[in-house]
Amino acid sequence: MTFNEFLNSDIENSDEIIDYYLNFLTEFSSKDFPYEQGIQLRGSAEKFSNTIDRIIFLDKEKTAKYMENIERFSESLNYYRRRKDYSPLLKFFLPLYKTSFTRVQNDFEKIYSATINLVNDYNRTSNFRSQNINMNGFYDTTVTNKEKVKELISEAIDLINSESSITQESKKQLTEYLNKVIKDLERKGVDWTKVIGRIKEIVIILGALSTVIGNTSSLFKAKEKLEQTSEVIEKTSINLNHNTLNQTFIFQEIKQLNNLNSILIEEGKKN
Repeated sequence: MTFNEFLNSDIENSDEIIDYYLNFLTEFSSKDFPYEQGIQLRGSAEKFSNTIDRIIFLDKEKTAKYMENIERFSESLNYYRRRKDYSPLLKFFLPLYKTSFTRVQNDFEKIYSATINLVNDYNRTSNFRSQNINMNGFYDTTVTNKEKVKELISEAIDLINSESSITQESKKQLTEYLNKVIKDLERKGVDWTKVIGRIKEIVIILGALSTVIGNTSSLFKAKEKLEQTSEVIEKTSINLNHNTLNQTFIFQEIKQLNNLNSILIEEGKKN
């Protein structure tokens, strides 16, 4: 990823942005703070803090403090650079020069330490958000048919793009939002709460649009495709076996035990 690609990255790609920024800081330090990267530091720090803020909602004081550390470091670095080209003799007689690089290193360490703390906060929050409910293993999203869900979303996108009664800008907003859902589904740890919520948002919007232009439109068909994703998630995420059923139900209170037995027999045949 280039620096421009980093700056223009969608904040949704938070993991990639954070990885790039950490690598940027590590390389910046290992090369004794080269000028070009020094110019890029503030923009990189703002991109990083905005990305973290999107996930953990930083308070203004914490953001301000982080950027103050960046400014303080930049001032120390500029002071050091102005004296870097002095003659060895002059450097010897300037006590402040001897401590200026130490100050640069100390100020950078504060930035790096604060960055690691923010990344740790981000990881804790991300892990919490990705902990999908599983109901004793009864609802298991690790086996959900993600490919079918993505296929239905892609078909909905095609239908939206084919609709002639809405503007290109409207199509762009709808399809970009759905493409974000597809990207979410391609992540290692899918946040199903976010995925399902986003799909339902678009279903609501498409439903409202369809009431204006009619239920025979491509938008109504796109809405139906997205509604089918819920059926796919439901059917492919339910894990039926004796263990999960015993932990989930009180069988004495269930009148339709014959239905459960039939379901288990069918599941046994599949396996």
